[in-house]
Amino acid sequence: MNSDQSRPQLAAEKAISVIGLGYDLSNDIRLSYCKPGPDGSRLIELDQTLTRELRLPNSVVVPNVPISIKCSKGERKRLSSDFVCFSQMSERFNRELALSGKIPSGLFNVMFDFQGCWPIDATSTKALAFDGCFVSLYNIELEARTKIVLCEHVIREVPSTWDPDALAGFIQKYGTHVILGVKMGGKDVIHIKQLENSNLYLSEMQQLLQTLADERFSEDPNGTINSNRFPKKLKDGRFKVWEYNAQPAGLNAIFISQNRRGGREDCQTHKQWLPTISDSPDMISMSLVPIASLLNGVPGSGYLVYAMNLYLRSKPRVEDLRQFLHFQLPRQWAPITSEDRPVTGMHLYLEGKKCNQLSLHLQHLSRLPPILQLSENNRCMVNEDNPSQRGYYEPVKCSLLSHVCTAPVEYNEESIVGDFSPIVTKAWLDVRVGWRYRTLSKISSLLDVSKRHVQYCVDTDEEAKQNKSQRARSWGAERTSEIEQVG
Repeated sequence: MNSDQSRPQLAAEKAISVIGLGYDLSNDIRLSYCKPGPDGSRLIELDQTLTRELRLPNSVVVPNVPISIKCSKGERKRLSSDFVCFSQMSERFNRELALSGKIPSGLFNVMFDFQGCWPIDATSTKALAFDGCFVSLYNIELEARTKIVLCEHVIREVPSTWDPDALAGFIQKYGTHVILGVKMGGKDVIHIKQLENSNLYLSEMQQLLQTLADERFSEDPNGTINSNRFPKKLKDGRFKVWEYNAQPAGLNAIFISQNRRGGREDCQTHKQWLPTISDSPDMISMSLVPIASLLNGVPGSGYLVYAMNLYLRSKPRVEDLRQFLHFQLPRQWAPITSEDRPVTGMHLYLEGKKCNQLSLHLQHLSRLPPILQLSENNRCMVNEDNPSQRGYYEPVKCSLLSHVCTAPVEYNEESIVGDFSPIVTKAWLDVRVGWRYRTLSKISSLLDVSKRHVQYCVDTDEEAKQNKSQRARSWGAERTSEIEQVG
């Protein structure tokens, strides 16, 4: 069997093997991204003793397939969407993955080139749309009557307390979801993202997508795009289509991507590409179930659910997840003393019966993250000897003060030496009488900045481990009300 003949067979075997494996929803959908258990095992219980030969519609036969895994014939279809908002398109992509909710999936982020946090991406986006050809050769999935139960070895690894290291390790190892089905074939899709600062009207965007789709999926063997059919605002060299990668189209804040999965990569046109799908199929969609939904009754499952929620919503890099979770601590506002704990927010308030008392409120972490070490406070204040700062002194009508200093408060970079970075731990208001002239006084803010050093420590004795466990239980009691399921 040569390599070309073996491609459909290998693709079918791989598609069957990923059923029941873990998957990180923040990733794009790729067969190579699936997460097996120890020794390549599945995360859910399947009866491996009852097997059969599974015949696929493309004449491929795969032996020793569990009887709970079935195959159905796919279909070829052309799908397009209206121009909708961020959350609506995210929900549509989730439905294709058999999920509910608005949390953006990795597939959604990749197709529309979203790289920031969910709220930032949603705020900067005006409208999204797609038009494409989807060719499903066959679908591999579990029988509907199959009971989905996590394997015992997976359940044993669920942390019973808030342990950021263990939680991050679980997500990195098993992902956030379990694969219940995959669709194999090919797809050729155009995605368009219109940013908030785009000045194109909806009708112009619809015309643009229609033009791109007509040219892309036409029977013309050349598959060329006629730029004369684009809206006038996109002419004069300000519009271009980039293959396979999302890129800005001119000055109108439009991002366009043309993405193909499956088939031969060297095919230039859609018509040339279609016949090659059967020889080189790829995964074009999947059905998932959240691991969180399979943890009922598992001790400590709420901590894992909460960690997965944070991970999918905030999108930190998976290699940074451990440190990210260490900083997910409750926050408190003054008058509780900060005790040199990291400050996360600061508000100025006018208090008193006449609202004539200025106060400074600080928000800080309830405790210092165990991986964080602070040392040596350095006071940050405005350099009054710098002439450029004097423009920040604003006069005010007040019997006690003549000016307010609005200059940025900055730390002295020369005072930070070595593998350290600054972090604010204290703040207060400072009034100076006789500033510049003896008859004048000004108010400004001062900050204490501590040297921050991140160090991963390993508990070596039983007492340290018990303290860590107690801290985790204490934290969990404070955050129980915030836990919600993913998906």
